[in-house]
Amino acid sequence: MIEEFFTTLQELYNFLTKSTGRFGKLKSKIESLQEGLIMKNLSQTRWIGRAESIKAVWFSYETVIGTLHDIHECDETDHDAKKTAKNLLDKLKSFEFYVSLLFMKNVLYKAKIVVMEMQEIEQDILASVEVLQQTRNEMLRMREDDVAMEGIISAATGKCESYGINVEYEFSKRHRPRRASARFDENFANATVPSFSQHYRKEMFKVLDRLVSDINEIDEYLSDIVLPIIILLPTNLPNCSKQEVENLCAAFPQDFKDPDAMCAEIKLISSDIEKSGAKNLKEAAKCVLGKQQFYPNLTKAYQLALTIPVSVASNERSFSKLKLVKSYLRSTMKENRLDDLMILSSSVDILDELELDKVANSWSLYKSRMIKI
Repeated sequence: MIEEFFTTLQELYNFLTKSTGRFGKLKSKIESLQEGLIMKNLSQTRWIGRAESIKAVWFSYETVIGTLHDIHECDETDHDAKKTAKNLLDKLKSFEFYVSLLFMKNVLYKAKIVVMEMQEIEQDILASVEVLQQTRNEMLRMREDDVAMEGIISAATGKCESYGINVEYEFSKRHRPRRASARFDENFANATVPSFSQHYRKEMFKVLDRLVSDINEIDEYLSDIVLPIIILLPTNLPNCSKQEVENLCAAFPQDFKDPDAMCAEIKLISSDIEKSGAKNLKEAAKCVLGKQQFYPNLTKAYQLALTIPVSVASNERSFSKLKLVKSYLRSTMKENRLDDLMILSSSVDILDELELDKVANSWSLYKSRMIKI
């Protein structure tokens, strides 16, 4: 049901934007509304795009239906466009489309907030894990909220009835009674009729269960490395236990071989970090990196934590040539270059002291060149 819903949204966007005349009719009607929104294209990769598309249809639902009706009744419209407009009109005025619209609007609003938070420049991956866990708990809460589920179904029923749609009749056409197979000593004439409310609740559960499952997979993938590093957050560092420190050292056995030394450094630096008012991982690291000769293990721990790859690249640009260069570098990047970049990122204090002119001159001597660098 949800897959058909997104397919209908994409067909609606393609139909209305394919013709300037059809899109002009929709735009002129939306501009007269106070809260009308222009329809958005469904993105294959960005969940924010899908949330914005659903929001636009939600605010302009009656306007979109009126536009499709005008296109179908217009004498100047060609036969194929009339046929497509009628099919889309029937789909939009169906109960399954409207109940999917109400349900996915609530779900994708929450997903949009999560994605936007994880795309923040100052957001570190440790905070992102906490955001994912909060989202998972919210999806589980929605699944257990029977009152909200029934409210969505009731609201969709009332809306469809206002358009003269017989919801029960539409449901009976799509979901006919299933007769059980004949078995010995059983009444095979009994028919199993799916409940109207239970059927749509089941469809909503599928979406929520899939989202929770995907979040659990990401959380499980990050748990081995990210969760032990959570103790480095300013709020967790003063109260961390010895077991948590041992888990951190076990996550990086080649870098930390003495958990007791790490515990001692944490106890000594905790008060300084607390007095500095550090609120995130980056601010806490500044307190430690200035005293790396006294806290070698903790300094290395913060360097590793700060070099964990983030989920989103926030420095994209619109220049076409720059995009081509970035695409080429990313597509041709192998493990050696990625390792070198990670080393440079973690050793930024040494890198800042290098003189680029001397480095370039030294590099140019390795091979004879036509142009002097």
